[in-house]
Amino acid sequence: GARLRALIGVMYGGGLRIGEALALLPKDVDLDRCTIRVLNGKNGNNRLVGIDPSSCSFIATWMERRIALGLTQRHRVFATYSANAHGKPIGQRYVRSALASAALKAGLDKRVHPHGLRHSHAFGLAQRGTPTHQIQKQLGHVNLATTDDYVGHLANEEVVEAMRNQPAWFREG
Repeated sequence: GARLRALIGVMYGGGLRIGEALALLPKDVDLDRCTIRVLNGKNGNNRLVGIDPSSCSFIATWMERRIALGLTQRHRVFATYSANAHGKPIGQRYVRSALASAALKAGLDKRVHPHGLRHSHAFGLAQRGTPTHQIQKQLGHVNLATTDDYVGHLANEEVVEAMRNQPAWFREG
């Protein structure tokens, strides 16, 4: 549904941790600028993250839908809307289960989990040439070494490819 698409948009499109995504309030989302303000991230730090246009669109659709469902600005962005649990924050267990079901439905063989979406986000940024220090800021990592764990293997592939394209330094003759 729209809520799960938006949640995937936040975690994959913005690189948020599951806890950061589930803690969001409507005031933290700026659809005009396609940004999300993360308050009290893993290390207690605040940051502003950008989200891609597709993810922003999914989030916008959910933000409209949640209003129609009677969820207010006081409720978390990703809250329940059933009659017996209206406005309650959804839990991490629900998200993990919903992601697994969606992956199965999509015919994916690999296990899909929230943190994997975050890794995929970082890897995609690195593949597109985003500097590691910018990826670090987007993900809210305190140490650059942590970011390097996410994208370092890509850098190794790039180094090998770059070396293949170097001019020969030795000529026989």
